Amino acid sequence: WIDKLREEVDRVVPGKRAPVYSDLIDLPLVNAVLMETLRVLPPAANVVRSCVEDVMIGPYLIKKGTTVRVSPYCIHHSEKYWESPEQWNPQRFADGLRDATTHKLAFLPFSAGKANCVGRNFALLEAKVMLTMIIQKLDLQLSK
Repeated sequence: WIDKLREEVDRVVPGKRAPVYSDLIDLPLVNAVLMETLRVLPPAANVVRSCVEDVMIGPYLIKKGTTVRVSPYCIHHSEKYWESPEQWNPQRFADGLRDATTHKLAFLPFSAGKANCVGRNFALLEAKVMLTMIIQKLDLQLSK
């Protein structure tokens, strides 16, 4: 994957110049590697919410005021939502997030809904720029 990333970065951001916003759309592999990394190791181990009204989830009644804890890590590693979830495979994000999983809420590195991370877009933008610059400036090798 390192060689594929380097090829993409060298093609889109030639001459080791700093990437600009308009470059990022042309770095789908950088995006896929970032998304897969966030899937395998989400930044938040747990998301905790308080139920604001009684609600039925399947056969379960969740009462108002109940604390609900969701584990993005467990969801991201569930065979119910991901094909071969223990395998690191950025290719699963090649056609975008919608086709990567079987459920629209199975990718939660920044939570979801009204209480999702307000800095999500900035964090993703910053991470793409940083990953691109790391690939440009360092000769990364996987250890054997």
